Amino acid sequence: MSDLLELIEEFEELIQSKDTNYTKMSNFLKNVGRKLPKNVIPPMIEFVTILREENPHLYYELRDHIPSGTHLYDLIRIEIPYDVAKSRLQTRKDRKKR
Repeated sequence: MSDLLELIEEFEELIQSKDTNYTKMSNFLKNVGRKLPKNVIPPMIEFVTILREENPHLYYELRDHIPSGTHLYDLIRIEIPYDVAKSRLQTRKDRKKR
């Protein structure tokens, strides 16, 4: 299994878990780049968009606690359509499963 597939599965577990708080999600998002090879672009915008739609309480809690002027502060405010984010993430998962 690839690092990207494992990362996507970890994200999906986090947004579904009742135990996930903004600190856990913040740490996950901050460390995404460290968990992937340098030649793999992390699906950060997709993660944030899906988080916003599937767990809005966690999204807004996270957004309210991120210090301004940080990379994560800027990233969490970027929006793409939810269906596009889901489709992109699914495409990347399907590619990695082959």
